[in-house]
Amino acid sequence: MTDEEWDLIADLVPVYSGGGRMGRPAVHARRDIVNAIFYVAATGCQWRALPACYPNWNRCTAIT
Repeated sequence: MTDEEWDLIADLVPVYSGGGRMGRPAVHARRDIVNAIFYVAATGCQWRALPACYPNWNRCTAIT
């Protein structure tokens, strides 16, 4: 995802608000997680089969 594309959607991806209101603190950058979601959508691979260049699949599910 380019910087321009990220600027368009960054406000739509929730940020951890603290105090247990939205779950646990983020471990990975929101942009990396969105890139992983786009990869799964584009390739049709399983979420657990993400390449190592993306965040670990079981950590990414914390934002849902």
